[in-house]
Amino acid sequence: MRPFQHVLRASIAAALLVSMAGIASAQSPAASAGTPTLAGTGWDLVSTGSGGTQTPVPEGVTATLQIDGVLAGGSTGCNQYLAPVTSMDPGLTFGEIATTLKACPEPQQSFEQQYLAALKTVTDYSISDQTLSLADAAGDAVLVFQAGAPATLEGSWVVTGYNNGNEGVETPPDGSGLTADFGANGSVSGNGGCNQFNGGYSHTDTTIAIGPLMSTMMSCGDAADTLEQQYLAALQNATVWSITNGTLELRDDGGALQVSFARP
Repeated sequence: MRPFQHVLRASIAAALLVSMAGIASAQSPAASAGTPTLAGTGWDLVSTGSGGTQTPVPEGVTATLQIDGVLAGGSTGCNQYLAPVTSMDPGLTFGEIATTLKACPEPQQSFEQQYLAALKTVTDYSISDQTLSLADAAGDAVLVFQAGAPATLEGSWVVTGYNNGNEGVETPPDGSGLTADFGANGSVSGNGGCNQFNGGYSHTDTTIAIGPLMSTMMSCGDAADTLEQQYLAALQNATVWSITNGTLELRDDGGALQVSFARP
């Protein structure tokens, strides 16, 4: 059994997919914006090492890492993971690793196990230009990453949580199909669970304004209609946006989560 599964089984999916349990950095700096820092940069795995020999990540396999000095997290290419950073500067070590529990197809399943095992051996790091190397006690690089591209709001998103207007954030029911697609031309559209909606939006690097939104007029029953009303209201209440490890969060001026998204 993976570490912590007995504690996290009921809550880890929501905690990791909605907010990555508080990883603070909102967006990764662009790779061209000078030498990136360990904290606040999204890192994409490019190779693994053993005995001083590097092996490129197989085609179709991915893994990511982001660190804020307190927590490390990211994707194994199939599952999300979290681990406390138990020491940093000097060195770098991680504590017990918790993951979501989705089964992965091969070769990602075997690679996930290799990646998580390598993280446990890390004792130090170095950054050169856009490259992060994580080394073991022998000084050999066991994981090598490149600084990721800056996060972008534009494109398609699937809702993982929405504010119900009663100081609560709910997970959409299975099959509800809540989506949003932010266009480069300042238009937003999507599915409210019953009707299609569209409207405009504007944003800066951190702020956002959505609406007014318009939708088709089909009725789908009380539950679906209420869900749609709450979702569209939450979108239009949002004033701040951030992306952490692939999760988009829209919040209001008071910091309350309005909508969280993942990429399809």
